[in-house]
Amino acid sequence: MGTALKILFSDLPHSHYSSSADGTAQVPFQLTRNEVIALFQSFGRYSSSIWEVNEFRQALKPELDIAFKAGKAEL
Repeated sequence: MGTALKILFSDLPHSHYSSSADGTAQVPFQLTRNEVIALFQSFGRYSSSIWEVNEFRQALKPELDIAFKAGKAEL
């Protein structure tokens, strides 16, 4: 999550320039190996969570259909 925030709040369109408007040198935007790994692991966790929610909905759908037909379902 920290890596995603670092990317979000970085000044990427301007980070490849060697100096800023006030003349001071800027360090170019760069991710460490661990940050890249953490980012991909986060993507993996999010995608598996989304997949599990979808599986849960599909497993629950027949029960909800029966409840709606009987008029007993409450949202």
